[in-house]
Amino acid sequence: MAFICPVYNPIMTIDHQRRTLIGLAVADALGAAVEFHPPGTFEPVTGYRGGGPHGLAPGEWAKR
Repeated sequence: MAFICPVYNPIMTIDHQRRTLIGLAVADALGAAVEFHPPGTFEPVTGYRGGGPHGLAPGEWAKR
């Protein structure tokens, strides 16, 4: 038996997609400076920082 969602709200779907993309951009900008570093080899990420293997400015996301 397949699960059928009893309520479909396209506004919520678009809002969820928007929040997902914003979350992806923020996570990429936060993690870009420590990308490819093993866990525990850098200070905890608590804000935007520059540098890393891509030489990015603080808060800039990695453009792949």
